[in-house]
Amino acid sequence: MAKKLQLSLACIRYDRTRGVLDGSLAPEGMELVTKEIVDHDSSWLAPIRYRIFDAAEMPLTNYVIGLDEGRTDLIALPVFLSRAFRHSTLYINGRAGIRAPKDLEGKRVGIGNYFGSTTLWARGLLQDQYQVDLSAIHWVSKNKVPPDRIPASVSLQVFEGNRSMEELLDAGDIDAFISERPPQAYKRAAHVSRLFEKYKNDEIQYYRETKIFPIRHVLVVKRELYERHPWIGQSLYKLFDLAKKEADPDRMFDGHSRFMLPALQYAIAETKRIFGEDCWPYGVEKNRATLDAFTRYCHEQGYTSRRHEVEELFAPHVMSA
Repeated sequence: MAKKLQLSLACIRYDRTRGVLDGSLAPEGMELVTKEIVDHDSSWLAPIRYRIFDAAEMPLTNYVIGLDEGRTDLIALPVFLSRAFRHSTLYINGRAGIRAPKDLEGKRVGIGNYFGSTTLWARGLLQDQYQVDLSAIHWVSKNKVPPDRIPASVSLQVFEGNRSMEELLDAGDIDAFISERPPQAYKRAAHVSRLFEKYKNDEIQYYRETKIFPIRHVLVVKRELYERHPWIGQSLYKLFDLAKKEADPDRMFDGHSRFMLPALQYAIAETKRIFGEDCWPYGVEKNRATLDAFTRYCHEQGYTSRRHEVEELFAPHVMSA
């Protein structure tokens, strides 16, 4: 019997990757050595930065920026392990007179990483859905950015003090803050609120109008390995697609809830009604609207020097998946 190709792989443990990490699902033609990446760990990008693993989960923005800068040692598969809507990430100081998205114009808006996926998608929806002029916003970040990477129309201040963005928002030194997680002041200070308090309804409406389900992370493979063994792209795609099906919402409730969510069965029914049978699609064509918006935002916001074609981003042998 021919020896199987050994391949190392690292990703975060989600419901949709559990079968890969625990070994209950195996890829065709290869043996996997897996490593769980712990989210919330600031060093979790290290496996990619130092190319420790043959395949790994990676922020799509980091991958595309790397391609744009000529780093072609990785190639992506259209396996989108992390994605999230972004209306819920916009927090405001109510004393700043912000009542609607357009009111952000002329205001100071705090961000984490200018080149992060959260800020990319939040800025994109503000621009496209609410006609906010992004060049009229004064962005504030604690991360330094090379000036030549920022579009000339962007006003960006680097805050070098010791206070966090959460503290600046609470004190009114910034008027709004884009954050994946609720700032502490949101829970205890009446003057800190979400811009979209009914964000669930706004995000559903956004999806219905655009068919965009924002992507955060993608699966990448060492290009040299992929070019020597092109079949591994399809094998990994099939593996992760099967792992996703194992976590299908229909399996979450069969008369007994697998999770401590009293309204789980109603959430499942609503998800199917809004997103259809495949609520978390992989593959290029099923995500065309999202990927088109992503490449456009990357160019418009200065992540890339030009707008990359979607087809440039993914392994050709997996494009039709």
